Amino acid sequence: MREYGQSFTVKPTPINGCDVYFAKLIPDHRGFFSEIFSSQRYPFPVRQINCSHSHANVFRGIHTGIAFNKVVTCVKGSIIDYCVDLREDSNTYKTIVSQRLTEENFHQLIIPAGCGHGFFAEKDSVVVYGQCATYQPNGETTHCYKDLGIQLPVVNVILSEKDSCE
Repeated sequence: MREYGQSFTVKPTPINGCDVYFAKLIPDHRGFFSEIFSSQRYPFPVRQINCSHSHANVFRGIHTGIAFNKVVTCVKGSIIDYCVDLREDSNTYKTIVSQRLTEENFHQLIIPAGCGHGFFAEKDSVVVYGQCATYQPNGETTHCYKDLGIQLPVVNVILSEKDSCE
């Protein structure tokens, strides 16, 4: 694990470029304070920041974008975030990393370009993610989570038509 000043530590995962950032929370009687974004923290520039709300048992993904790096944070609720190495030339091709991101821990997961991303909402959740390029709907590909070997923690998962594996 690497320390970066007072604001966070970084733990690498088995996928090259997919790291977990552990935010340092500064608690007091009012709650806590934490830095969740710094342009100097990430190994890529953040060009767009998105926010999604998902009800409990929703799965979003697995999506890949053209040369998209992402940083993912759960600011409300709890999710299981997934990174799947879909870079055919990678020595960790088809490796899956999952990380629980919650409103209590403020962890972040870095999704490197060429890797698939998706998440399962364990309860109603709000996810904020920054990405290195603006969204291009024509540049996104959806991969069936079942075909990649991802087993979700519930049977009655809620999916969009795009994510339905049909």
